[in-house]
Amino acid sequence: MVKKCSCCVVGDKSRATVKWIGNYQFVGVAREHSVVMDQKVEEGGENAGFKPTELLLTSLGGCLGTTILSVAKLWDLEIAELKLDVEVERSVEEDVEWKFTVNVHIDGNFSQEKKEKLIKTVEETCKISNMLKGVCEVHVKFD
Repeated sequence: MVKKCSCCVVGDKSRATVKWIGNYQFVGVAREHSVVMDQKVEEGGENAGFKPTELLLTSLGGCLGTTILSVAKLWDLEIAELKLDVEVERSVEEDVEWKFTVNVHIDGNFSQEKKEKLIKTVEETCKISNMLKGVCEVHVKFD
């Protein structure tokens, strides 16, 4: 029997509802969870929550992180520490408008070669990364 990664189920459908609650504030709801979105004060908001872009960055990091943990579990790798720093900037290249960079800080009981193979597999598997790669550059690096 082949083990499957919980983060890459074919046909899996995710849903969320986003409701405007005033000024620049929205509440996003998915399953039984909610999150407030707002703009910075200097952008007309009240700084009462994440900016939508920050949630996108958090989602990308969370998806990559979950995928790292799932693949590591399948490969019987122990991860001691994991942190992902995610940023986006407008690209200076003409053919790409946005460039995402993810720096993965990972420590565990495995070789550099295994780490490289893990990151490559994760890049190919992460749903959000792959969605973004259709229209943006996404670079995943590790130290």
